[in-house]
Amino acid sequence: MKLRHLLSLSLFLSPLSAPAALISFHTGATLVSGNSLSGTVTHEGWDTLNTTRINNSPVVTGQNATRPYGWHNLTNAWTSTIASNVGSGSSVFGKTGGYGYVAGSSVHQGAATFTVLPGGNFFLSGTTITDLETLVFQIVATNRDDVVFNTLPQLAIGAQTFSPDFIALHNRIDNFSTGFGGQDMDSYAFQWDLSGATIADGAAFSLTWTGLANSGIYEMQLNQGTSMVQVVPEPSTALLGLLAATGFAFRRRRA
Repeated sequence: MKLRHLLSLSLFLSPLSAPAALISFHTGATLVSGNSLSGTVTHEGWDTLNTTRINNSPVVTGQNATRPYGWHNLTNAWTSTIASNVGSGSSVFGKTGGYGYVAGSSVHQGAATFTVLPGGNFFLSGTTITDLETLVFQIVATNRDDVVFNTLPQLAIGAQTFSPDFIALHNRIDNFSTGFGGQDMDSYAFQWDLSGATIADGAAFSLTWTGLANSGIYEMQLNQGTSMVQVVPEPSTALLGLLAATGFAFRRRRA
C-alpha cells in the first residue's frame, strides 16, 4: 500500500519526520544511504537563485516594473523564465503572479506586510522523458511560521493532474534568517508514482505551487526516472497525527 497525499491550503511538517534517503543536490541519480532510482534517470537543478548569477536589472532604467524577474511588493508575472543550470535538462522556472522576485540571496517573496500571505505562483515546466514512471522534486526554502507552501506542488501532464504520492521534510536549519520573523531553512522532497498512468513520451508537463510572502527559495532539483522506486519516505505515525490535526487529508490506493 502507498500513501497518497491530497492537496491542502497549507502544510506544516515538523522535524518529527526522520532524515530521508533522498537525491543529493547536483549529483543526478546518486542517492544517499544506498537508496537509488533505477533505469534511465535525468537530473536538472536550479542553484544560486539570486542576482549574483541572474541579471534582474530593469529593462527600462528606473522602472522596477520592467525587471524580468519581478520586484519587491510587485505581483506581476515574470517576463522571462530561468533555465536549469545544473544537470542536462531543459526545464524552466517561472512565476505567473503573486509576490516573488530574484533578489540578492534568493527568490524572495517580498511583501509590505509581515503577516503570512500567499506568495508567488511558481511553476517548473518541461517535457517528459521516454517511459516516465516517477518524478521527484526537491526544494530548499525559508519558511514563515513553520510553513513553506500556501498550496503544495501539483503535477500536470497534458489534461492529467497528479498530487504528490510521497512528501517529506528531510532537513531543517533553525534560525537561518531573522530578517522576516525568525525563519528556518527547510528542505522538502515530493515524489510522484506515475507507473500506472498513460503518459506520452515527450509530453509537456508543469509543476505549480504557491509559496508564502517574505520567504525565499534557494535551490531546486527535478529528477525523472523510468522505473518507480520510492525514494521519499512515508511520514512517521507521529507525523501522520500532526498532519491530520492540520486538516491534511489522505487516501490509500493499492500498490
